[in-house]
Amino acid sequence: MVKNKSLDINILVVCSGNQMEYFSTSIGPQVKNQMDSLSVCGINVEYFPIFWKGWKGYLKNFSKLRKHLSINKYDLLHVHNGMSSIVALFAYTSIPIVISFMGSDLIGTTNSDGKYSLQSKIFSIFFRLIGKYKAKHVIVKSYRMSQLLLKNTKYTIIPNGVDFNKFYPINKINARQKLNIEINKKIVLFVAEIENSIKNYKLCKTAFDLITIPEKELLVINRFSQDILNLYYNAADVLVLTSFHEGSPNVIKEAAACNLPIISTDVGDVREIIGAVKGCFIVPYDANIIADKLNHILTKTYRTESFEKINFLDSEIIAN
Repeated sequence: MVKNKSLDINILVVCSGNQMEYFSTSIGPQVKNQMDSLSVCGINVEYFPIFWKGWKGYLKNFSKLRKHLSINKYDLLHVHNGMSSIVALFAYTSIPIVISFMGSDLIGTTNSDGKYSLQSKIFSIFFRLIGKYKAKHVIVKSYRMSQLLLKNTKYTIIPNGVDFNKFYPINKINARQKLNIEINKKIVLFVAEIENSIKNYKLCKTAFDLITIPEKELLVINRFSQDILNLYYNAADVLVLTSFHEGSPNVIKEAAACNLPIISTDVGDVREIIGAVKGCFIVPYDANIIADKLNHILTKTYRTESFEKINFLDSEIIAN
């Protein structure tokens, strides 16, 4: 991409900086990709990464942000996730704040049984109050998330875009050879941390154990570079997402860009993205039904045409 002429607009992005242990940068790829697309549009983007985890860690950063803002000039603070919004709030700045809520900050977090914790319910209410009374504007990733905002909150629905230069269909055999995956094995892909209770890995594993296909493997991956992720999406036979909730899951859009068949629970904006795509299925929280869809896909051995259906999610379009 060729960067457009600078618009002389300076944005400071306030976000988690805890990604260094997984990637070559402290900023996660989901945030960085969105901001890179703004940079291409001519926006000047800088980052204020928050390096501590947990709400106490976030609170340790507000004085640092306040000092940073006192010696640097910005037109806008773009805050990514609810916890980061607390840091911006306590920086006591007059700079307009836009908050991008990501999912669990508004929705809450669940345990392995899908029940929401009291603490997450309290935080989600607090974040909604910040969004209405302290933010200049709010961004949510899906219509379902917008329904959780307080009445008269100023918001826009903007899902994360997909960089089609990084996620695109390639030959399955070539992808498997690069990843050293057996050519004839049936690969079910689960892209998330098993320990993350929201992702509901238990349901996926239960369904996988019910399928009758021989030479099968449930491949669980997470925290890979986008180049490697693209190989896995193209090497797999099907992606399964069994989350209790999502905002607008990037994994669905990335897999769709690779024409990978998808089985997903009805969360976030999944239905809007793949609901009409042949070879993709929206399923209830029922292991037997998921297993039936897995058997169907794994015995057919096909790809979808979802890449053609998601042009509206091109990162350049989303940036504009």
